[in-house]
Amino acid sequence: MAIEQLDPPEVRPFEMTTEDAAAILDDAARSIVLQARFYRDYGTVLSALPANTMLAPCETRGAGVHAVQWNSSGRFELANDEALIVTIKDAPEARYFDIMLADLWLNTFEFVDHQVSLNRAQARVDSDGRLRFVVSARDPGVPNWLDTTGATHGVLFARWQDCSAALTHEYRPGLRVVDLASICDASPDDTRRVDREARARDLADRARQLRKRFVAADPALPEILRRRNALESLIGRRLPVQTLDPHIVDP
Repeated sequence: MAIEQLDPPEVRPFEMTTEDAAAILDDAARSIVLQARFYRDYGTVLSALPANTMLAPCETRGAGVHAVQWNSSGRFELANDEALIVTIKDAPEARYFDIMLADLWLNTFEFVDHQVSLNRAQARVDSDGRLRFVVSARDPGVPNWLDTTGATHGVLFARWQDCSAALTHEYRPGLRVVDLASICDASPDDTRRVDREARARDLADRARQLRKRFVAADPALPEILRRRNALESLIGRRLPVQTLDPHIVDP
């Protein structure tokens, strides 16, 4: 399903006064301080947690996130031949759920061409009513793979939004480290296998949807490219540009 806006966005003239500019700059300065403190403190808390554990879900109402959201976070440390199985009780009372991998600054790992996050609609729920995610550097051949992109350590972050009821302690994720080679033995008997061809199709579909979503959401891109072209003409060489759609940068 795709949603396309047919009418052009309404453009309203806006004349910025000196007072407007001062207020915006003051807000930006305060935001920088608040954001720096938040990520510093959050990273410190996560670093102090035991490896391969996650906290019980806690409500974060009014903490600068979704109005009704529960979070669970933790960290992982894995060797290349290890996998981390994250087991979470399904919560149908939440309208939205997802889990992702990131660094200690909560920078999500490269998420366009790597499956570093999954939401409830994308994930497979096992017959016992639980979601089992496998965190590993190599493809374990199961549906709910979370790709570390080669990182040996990082952050696990899960969130539930618009919950109709409180998430009790039973929703705390359970984590277990296993040998990657024995992932089939550690998974439920009815776990579906995902071969290379199926994984390639899933990843290609993921990349296509994300590129379409984020390129369309960046109205500043044409101006960025115009300035890049002007700068390249001035210095006489090409400049590298990272974008979700290389065809837009270099048509």
